[in-house]
Amino acid sequence: MDAIETERLRLERWSKRYLDDYVRVLAAPETMRYMDAEPFDRMAAEERFAYYAAHWRQHGYGPRFAIEKAGGRWVGLIGLRDLGPEPLGADPGDIEIGWIIAPAAWGNGYATEGSAAIRDHAFEAVGLDRIVARLATENVASARVAEKIGMRLDRQSEDGTWLTYALDRAGWDALVR
Repeated sequence: MDAIETERLRLERWSKRYLDDYVRVLAAPETMRYMDAEPFDRMAAEERFAYYAAHWRQHGYGPRFAIEKAGGRWVGLIGLRDLGPEPLGADPGDIEIGWIIAPAAWGNGYATEGSAAIRDHAFEAVGLDRIVARLATENVASARVAEKIGMRLDRQSEDGTWLTYALDRAGWDALVR
């Protein structure tokens, strides 16, 4: 599948076309504030970029670049990733839905709009039975996005710093039917 389209966004497959935008968003302190990571230098961002390219090759899905339809502006990334055999705050085999929106595009509803499309793609095209979203407890905006796309709080880390939201196929069916 090529791009996924929403009313205002085109969610494009992973490609080097948007590498510089990706590097910039991972270097921004305000973007990384809730990600339990320091801003990335270019080398670290390129290594993460290569990781996601390999993820796409292995799984056939991954993060997608969010592009405004009305002008072609890159506004972030939204997509899915396999969390592997021992994920923190999730179960083995869980697939995470996630979003990083460039600060210049905050407040436009792009995370919710794009994540709703990726949620539907996860259940319809990828054939998943469950998705999770892990986020910092203090990241109220991302918690709202998770709730708006139908996810519900599944668990909290023992130290209270991380939340995991989840949505299973039955919950998704109830949302879209």
